Amino acid sequence: MSLIRAGSLGPREDRSCALWQRLLWAGVRVREIMSRGGRPRRGLTPPERSNVSYPHDVKPRIFLASSTPAKKRMHDIAGWLKDWDAEPLPWDKVGLFQPGDYILERLLDISQNVDGALMLFGDEDREWYHEGAQPQPRDNVLIEYGIFASQLGRDRTVVCRIGDPKNASDLGGLIFLQFGGARAKDDDARSRLRDWVRKLPELTIQARDADRARREKANAPAVASVDAIYRPPWDATREVRIQTGPLKDLRGIDVIVCSENTDLQPARFYDRSMSGMLRYLDAEKNRMSLRVKRDAYLESLTAAIKSEDVELPVLPGSVLPVPTSGLKAQGTKFVFQAAVVEGKVGQGYQGSETAIDDAVRNSFARFAELSALEPLESILFPMFGVGSGRLGEDAVAAEIVGAIDKHLRTTPQIKVVYLYAFVEPHRAAFRNAAETVRWVKG
Repeated sequence: MSLIRAGSLGPREDRSCALWQRLLWAGVRVREIMSRGGRPRRGLTPPERSNVSYPHDVKPRIFLASSTPAKKRMHDIAGWLKDWDAEPLPWDKVGLFQPGDYILERLLDISQNVDGALMLFGDEDREWYHEGAQPQPRDNVLIEYGIFASQLGRDRTVVCRIGDPKNASDLGGLIFLQFGGARAKDDDARSRLRDWVRKLPELTIQARDADRARREKANAPAVASVDAIYRPPWDATREVRIQTGPLKDLRGIDVIVCSENTDLQPARFYDRSMSGMLRYLDAEKNRMSLRVKRDAYLESLTAAIKSEDVELPVLPGSVLPVPTSGLKAQGTKFVFQAAVVEGKVGQGYQGSETAIDDAVRNSFARFAELSALEPLESILFPMFGVGSGRLGEDAVAAEIVGAIDKHLRTTPQIKVVYLYAFVEPHRAAFRNAAETVRWVKG
């Protein structure tokens, strides 16, 4: 495939290391974009494919990459795939890439919506390696291998060697299909390729099941505990704690900050969100059925909006304190509604990283005001905007921790700040951010 053009290097430079660094970079970019919710584009979304079974009338879709000189061989293989009841997608298929496409982004889209990929490593190029020139696959095909192997896994990304190209040292031990030699070897490679195509539906099911299991594990709430304790170097008497576990198990935290939209509309009782859970926990409930009898959370929120003469929607970063009812049993006196996501008609909600600093600063300011009226020492911040707001955990954690580090020293009333990690990715992101600002652990 001749769409990604490598930079020019001198004839005596060893490019193996540079090529492999690009390959690894491509794989990292896949994971970054997937973590932000990468989406399929332009008709490549496959028909309904169950995570449990693979419909017999759906052909496995296979992307093919090659250099321009290897196009003839690629189209020969595409013909075989059709004969074996698969749907080939050669890189030069009309309409697969459109004018104005960013090629790397488009390849990422394709990698998320195919079942397998075939990479043709040819020997068209000559590169200086140590003291001699050796045949080597085209740079862009190596990069594309990194993209598809990162997304599909090595078992669904097959390399077909054409001729005798030099292998990148990091790919040592990888099993190839060898073409371009003796007739018997070509027949053997074709037979093994056919077996792989027939197994591809099963491999796809296994990969989707494993991916679903990983997501479920990552999204499972952690056990309630203090995962780590940090102290700012400028005041060892104050603490920042990473708190895990369900909200219903938290105790003794004076103020809980809730990530909310600029219309200050809380989620429903049974939504899987912090807003919905706080609303349920604060409600007056039937002692037997635990069904909500009185929506105390919404009543208090409505009263706070009226008493402070709030005009909706509020600006991003605004904070409104709301007194609690049912949450008092857990030791929580206030929920601070922090407006960090905005709703748009027909588009849903979108978080704002730039609003996080304002939300933290305003939370500290409102805490200082209220602590003059009653004893308050602790406040909890969640991972703002990573649910319906679609923000990334790492970026949000860095913004929250940076804002706390900047504004905490101006709010001496706060003795303990909690960073709430509901699931494992939140915990890891907060830990990384805390280490970046060099808080003292322990």
